Amino acid sequence: MNKKYSTWLFTPLTNEEGSTIIYAIIVLLLLTIIGISSVTTTTTEQAIAQNDMYYKISFYAAEAAKEFVPPNTQLYHANNVTVGSGIDFPSADGLDNDSDSSIDEPDEEKVMINSIQSFDGRVVYDGSAQPPRGSGYDVGSYKSHKYTITANGYGPRSTDRSIEAGFYRIGF
Repeated sequence: MNKKYSTWLFTPLTNEEGSTIIYAIIVLLLLTIIGISSVTTTTTEQAIAQNDMYYKISFYAAEAAKEFVPPNTQLYHANNVTVGSGIDFPSADGLDNDSDSSIDEPDEEKVMINSIQSFDGRVVYDGSAQPPRGSGYDVGSYKSHKYTITANGYGPRSTDRSIEAGFYRIGF
């Protein structure tokens, strides 16, 4: 081996020419990795927030279904007093569920709230008992008829929520 090259190979570097570019490349590489991870995290967080919004939309549709029952007494009248039986809503039972001034057809499965929300449900008779204390009704004269509402709400991207609530009606 040539003496000139051997001394050059085994002697420590004394000049630092080009070291600044290596430091700059390392810093640039670290910043790139941080930037890529930030974009990935942001995209994931955005997808989580969007899914949460879709489930909230379907939950509020189910809440609307629950609130649909009280004004529609056809769902919990004297013909719905067989324990375990129920009435689905919407149905072709003389209800105008979509406010278009016509009785709904049997093929209408859900009430459309808007273009991305809809609901349906069922009201089931659970039995009768004495009126609750403090209700102001005479125990011997009236009965408390208990019902369960199962309200289903539907939102975008096939999201759905179901709410179950109970209520009673004082009657015969």
